[in-house]
Amino acid sequence: MSLSRRNFVQLMTSTSLVRFTAPPLGIAAWSTAARADGGLTLALAVGTIIASRIAAHNSRSVELILLKDIQKKMDLLLDSNMALLRGQEAIIRRLAELPGEIADMLKRHAADVLINSLLGVQEQTLQAVRLRKKHGNAFLGTSVARELLADARRDLNINRFRLYKTNQAYSPAVLAIVTMVAQADLLLLNLLGWSEVAEDLIDNVYLPWFRRAVDESDPVALPAYRRKAEAERKTALDQILKTRLGKPLIEGQKTILGASIVTVDQEPEYRRVVPPRMHGPMDTWDPGYSEYRPARPRKKDRIWFDVSLERVAVEQTAAMRARLTDAGADLAAVPAGTSGIEWLTLTASSDKPHREMVAPNAAFPSAVPPQTTTQHVDIADDARRLHHMLQQTAWTNAKVEVAALASAIDTVNLASARIGLANQVEASVQQSIEHLTRIRRTYS
Repeated sequence: MSLSRRNFVQLMTSTSLVRFTAPPLGIAAWSTAARADGGLTLALAVGTIIASRIAAHNSRSVELILLKDIQKKMDLLLDSNMALLRGQEAIIRRLAELPGEIADMLKRHAADVLINSLLGVQEQTLQAVRLRKKHGNAFLGTSVARELLADARRDLNINRFRLYKTNQAYSPAVLAIVTMVAQADLLLLNLLGWSEVAEDLIDNVYLPWFRRAVDESDPVALPAYRRKAEAERKTALDQILKTRLGKPLIEGQKTILGASIVTVDQEPEYRRVVPPRMHGPMDTWDPGYSEYRPARPRKKDRIWFDVSLERVAVEQTAAMRARLTDAGADLAAVPAGTSGIEWLTLTASSDKPHREMVAPNAAFPSAVPPQTTTQHVDIADDARRLHHMLQQTAWTNAKVEVAALASAIDTVNLASARIGLANQVEASVQQSIEHLTRIRRTYS
């Protein structure tokens, strides 16, 4: 595919990202503290979307590297509205700003300094292109230009080598960055005309690095990361399937009854017995008497709450939409399925229960399920009776069940986000292997 000005505009439109803020995830707000933090899990999903943008950016970058028309290449790099390197810098910064697990992968010293070196190379590349355009094509052959660019590459080489020798070099977020490092490195070498150095880097650094990253048998590679997440997801789902509430929801029932309590408010029975006796000055005989009035229902009262589970692409969740909207991004630019992550959203009305009150002999408008707890009380006041019902063991136990289920679902979402990130970065690395092979072939 040739790289035209129109294609370049499309590139920058599809890959430019704005800053992502991190509002809390509004899932299961009534839950107790969960094992996995929903907001940080969502950051992994955002990282997956950014990784997909990196892959798109890399596809265009390789076309620029292979572009033979040097003047056109410089024009594309210098266009203020479509700067390739500025777009790369924006993507890197968005990824580096994400909290949680992504931050853990990138904030360690080796990855952090590599990112800074990459940004330095990009800045020096732009400067070299500006100077070349100003002073002519021969400028890059001068000692001043070569020293300028060699300094940037020297820094990058040192920091890349330090990272390459560590297991951190194979974490998903780092690998996503390194695919861009390779592009920036080779673009600069391409501008300098240093094809021998580029060949050596492709053969002895980048291709071995990326091939190990996708090696199914390597314990630190992306497939191992994904398998661990898949095992965690399976364990969490297996635990959910053993629970009263979780099993039907996971098996496809969209909504189930969490708890239901029926209370019959009634005036208690009245009984009075006066025994026979002699009384008065004449010892008059009184045979006695008895009075009885059976219990009389005054009102029927019922409360219940539902639990529902929704499965959607993470891009369709309110939490992701809110994050993108807050950032000013067009949600249409992130279509459902981009990340490949299925998100489970659990909702329950246990803090705001449904309630029905009817006359003593009336039936409830909605059917009362068989697992309803039924009791008789003498509490005429509606508010006091509701308070009493909410304290019942059946109700409080059901809320505990829901909280535990929410925690397990958070764990499932965390594992799903990790799987999505691994899949997307692996696709990007595989793509980079193809790109590097293609570039290497041109040098041959």
